[in-house]
Amino acid sequence: MKEINNSDENNSEKLQAEIAYKYIMQLRNLGATNLWSRSNVMLVLQGGLLAFIAGNFSSLIVDNRIILIALSFFGLLISFFWYRLTKGGSFWIEYWQNKLREIENQVVGEIKIFRNHPSMLKNKNQQSKLKNMGYTSTRRILKQVSFITIILWIILLCYAVFYQPRTPL
Repeated sequence: MKEINNSDENNSEKLQAEIAYKYIMQLRNLGATNLWSRSNVMLVLQGGLLAFIAGNFSSLIVDNRIILIALSFFGLLISFFWYRLTKGGSFWIEYWQNKLREIENQVVGEIKIFRNHPSMLKNKNQQSKLKNMGYTSTRRILKQVSFITIILWIILLCYAVFYQPRTPL
């Protein structure tokens, strides 16, 4: 009788682990989808604003500097929010991947999906080997691009604020 109860408990635990794995996977996938959707919106805003400024730069810097300063500040604000969104989105994806890794053995056995995911590797030699094979974290690149836009807007804002037109001699 104990063997039957043990078997039922093991099946129940495995079923619970499978259900949890399914829901956690959905949360991870939703986080990834949201990260990319939000980043696309921010990228379109950044691109549109930069295109407008680039197309009208000469008139903005000479005749409408206050508008250029305001647009640059707005771009800086958007890029800061974008950076925060990418950091937060990456955190939640990694959080759910860690949860998946914890229960993965119960659900899929020896198949190591998240246990061997490149973001989970702590060994520097394994990380180096993956980089040599061409692995690049797209989330890390997304964070870097959003950070670079912050720097770009700071440079543009400083230029707009401190620009001194040349006066003819």
